[in-house]
Amino acid sequence: MGRWAIAALTLLLATPVGAQEGTEPPGHGPAARAISEGLAKLGLTPETGRVDPRHGMLWGQDAYKLGTYDFIQSDPILAMEWMRQTGRGQVGAGSSSLRDVLAQGSRLGDGHVYRGWLFDPYEELAARLEDDPHGALANLLRELLETGAEEPPEVEFLRATVGDWPEPVARAVARLVAGVLSADGFLELAFLPLEDHETEALLSDAARSWLGQDDGAGSPATDAIAWRALGQVDRNSLWAGAQDLALAVDAAMADLADLQAELGETVRIATPKGDIVVAAEGDDKHDSPALILIDLGGDDRYSVAGSASPDQPFSITIDVAGNDTYETDDPLSFGAGLAGYGFLCDMGGSDRYRGGVGSQGAGICGMGVLLDAAGDDSYELDRVGQGAAMLGCGALVDRAGDDRYYCFREAQAFASTYGVGLLTDLAGADEYIADDEDIRNPSPQTPEHNASMAQGAASGARRDYSTGHSAAGGYACLADGGGDDTYSAGLFAHGVGYWYGIGFLADLGGDDSYQGVWYNQASAAHFAIGLLWDAAGDDRYSASHNMAIGAGHDFSLGILLEDGGDDEYHAPNLSLGGGNANGMGLFVDHGGADVYAVERATTLGRANHASRGSVRDLLLSLGVFIDLGGDEDQYPESHSFARNNSLWTQAGTNTEQPADTECGVGIDR
Repeated sequence: MGRWAIAALTLLLATPVGAQEGTEPPGHGPAARAISEGLAKLGLTPETGRVDPRHGMLWGQDAYKLGTYDFIQSDPILAMEWMRQTGRGQVGAGSSSLRDVLAQGSRLGDGHVYRGWLFDPYEELAARLEDDPHGALANLLRELLETGAEEPPEVEFLRATVGDWPEPVARAVARLVAGVLSADGFLELAFLPLEDHETEALLSDAARSWLGQDDGAGSPATDAIAWRALGQVDRNSLWAGAQDLALAVDAAMADLADLQAELGETVRIATPKGDIVVAAEGDDKHDSPALILIDLGGDDRYSVAGSASPDQPFSITIDVAGNDTYETDDPLSFGAGLAGYGFLCDMGGSDRYRGGVGSQGAGICGMGVLLDAAGDDSYELDRVGQGAAMLGCGALVDRAGDDRYYCFREAQAFASTYGVGLLTDLAGADEYIADDEDIRNPSPQTPEHNASMAQGAASGARRDYSTGHSAAGGYACLADGGGDDTYSAGLFAHGVGYWYGIGFLADLGGDDSYQGVWYNQASAAHFAIGLLWDAAGDDRYSASHNMAIGAGHDFSLGILLEDGGDDEYHAPNLSLGGGNANGMGLFVDHGGADVYAVERATTLGRANHASRGSVRDLLLSLGVFIDLGGDEDQYPESHSFARNNSLWTQAGTNTEQPADTECGVGIDR
């Protein structure tokens, strides 16, 4: 049985982290039974008590929504177990390999590619490296050099060039060259269906929207061409190339981890696809792009590393050791891919990252990956990065340390159309900040605060009010493996979706704090999905304005799943299982003595229609609140119906024009 099959069985059989003892699978466990019981009081079943995607067809559909979206909307009860398994799976993949990270991202982003599962694309190379690593490298260099116009040197000359390299270095470079050659073919296939003008329109639209040249839509013609081009890119080929390259990077890092001998001096080899640089130990400064850059040690400074673009479609940097600084104001830096593949892997030390737009794990019509394996690290950027993507994948994986993440917007796990944005932090007491004090991006809802779109946020391009070429949001997940963490942001953060986007925040343990304003902590607007799962710990949730802590607006679904601990909720209106305008909010807290501090009306299992006088009055708006375990929960005196060991139902707030499709229920058990 292959390791992927074993991993899948393990995932299916494992008990969810943080679940209470004796919990059962969805459909059988106490939460599922409580939800079913509450829905029955409303005359609903699990099949009818949900946001039915068909009911939104008169107001919005999108050709680019993901299959994952349909799965979650179809069964919110099953989605809760999916949240547990997917959050755990992302942390497990981050601790395993970059290939596993991209394989999971592929599945969630409708790529469905698992390179290396049933066969090893580098099996023949592995045998050659075992017998003669320098000879294998020389032959691969010859193959790489043959991609240029000039006649390359003979293999014997190339073998002499690399003959003094330590064997682990020779093996690592050979694997990376093989990865580039394999990924090159897939990258060409990915964009092959497009005509030149479509590729240009798609990339210019991405650059305009993501790199800050123009925050508005382009001309109607360019907009239409770019919209069509989105659907023509061969995304499976894009994912396949990224996974082959990730397999090579994983193996190269394993080689370099065993390095004992020293490299005599820094070596640079020019190739048609960029330079191959192996830097000896020492404090180096790297300020020019490279196809492959391996730095073997020292406290180094980088202004460019793992930065891929149409002019440099492949860029892989591996830094083996040292407390390094990665700093630039330029766009596309430090694990970024625009129409290409950019990988940055730092294997040791406490490092500092500060980048421009599109940095620290950003994929724009491509793949950008940043892996930091050790140390207490800091990450800083303005926007688009720390796991952000459109048509591709942006992934940041931090495996150890107490880390600090800072941004303004569209970062810390963010995804737009056909994008998968992943931020995975395996351990430590971490701080996630989307700045809401320096108001650079005032939100339409309240200009005193920034629109963050961060910390597990997915947003599509909504253009029903302009050219009509709307494009669904992608899938974004911030997964934290444990520790006492802090999450703070303005609007749209902490597992939030907008326009068919799926935003997810998973925290697997620790006493955590979530601080936001509006559309926070498992909320969504306009046909979207917002999810937050906290597995354990005494946690504190706070949002100051509207739509938070398990809330859905306008055919959207918000699910907050809290699996244990004495938790505290400072909730605004439309929260704690709040539904609005044919949306659904689902809130489930397993166990603990919890505090619910809320004074507004549409909370604790309640829903409203946005208006009266249309067919939407006939469609469901639903709010569900469930608290299981513990008989010392504290509810506000102003909401006397909510108390320990009780069940309640709530009609909508419009008492002059009541509608039986405004449904709300709460259970404390």
